[in-house]
Amino acid sequence: MNVESAIVQPDWTIRQVMDRINRNSLGLAVVVDEEGKLLRTITDGDIRRAILNRLDLDQPIRVLPEPQHPTGQSRPVTAQVGASPGDLLGLMSEFSIRHVPIVDPDGRVVDISLLEDLVKEDVLPITAVVMAGGFGTRLHPLTETLPKPMLPVGDGPILERIVEQLRQAGIRRLNLATHYKREVIAEHFGDGSNFGVEIEYIEEDQPLGTAGALGQLQPPDDEPLLVMNGDILTRVDFRAMLRFHKEHGADMTVGVRQHEFEIPFGVIEAD
Repeated sequence: MNVESAIVQPDWTIRQVMDRINRNSLGLAVVVDEEGKLLRTITDGDIRRAILNRLDLDQPIRVLPEPQHPTGQSRPVTAQVGASPGDLLGLMSEFSIRHVPIVDPDGRVVDISLLEDLVKEDVLPITAVVMAGGFGTRLHPLTETLPKPMLPVGDGPILERIVEQLRQAGIRRLNLATHYKREVIAEHFGDGSNFGVEIEYIEEDQPLGTAGALGQLQPPDDEPLLVMNGDILTRVDFRAMLRFHKEHGADMTVGVRQHEFEIPFGVIEAD
């Protein structure tokens, strides 16, 4: 890639960096000194937080908080020139990142490795439909201001975890069925480009249930749909599930969990 499209200088304004990120479509800018040595990275997430914090966009980028890098250090994750695709994928997986600047022995940025380039041939032929329109009434008052799929678990919303799981599985096309407080979800995810996926929205004027939402969708005739709720925390292997589905020539495959319970009463079966 043309690394120059991501290069910015320390004296650039937030607005200039935002324009650079918008133009390069990488979701990233790298700040370098006069010698081209990496100082820090700025993501579209950093810009989004600056806007939410009402920072003056014409201030220099040094007013942006230093990012909390997954290494626990002040320096971003980088790789040396010559790193193999496997090594790069390993870094991205270990630190849950989508970009790795490539630096020479002197620390100068010479390239940027992108997750989508490394896994381009590993995309699953499947579209996901995530049901995210429920009211979450059983979780009041937590859901008075947030839809249930946007409630935080750890360091992010449940739905963001789901989107990341789907992306890591190679699923790039997502449909989010939304209703209650749909604008919160749409503002967070947009078109999905910041999360490495393509997102379209099925907006329900009134709750339609699973079948109702699917009825508004026009999926490819030759591809299966993966349908799941927007509040599911699971470690199911979506790739294995798809293989199972195809190997059995199934019309529908359902992921279930065995659950046992005891009824402390007699049970009468009557016709």
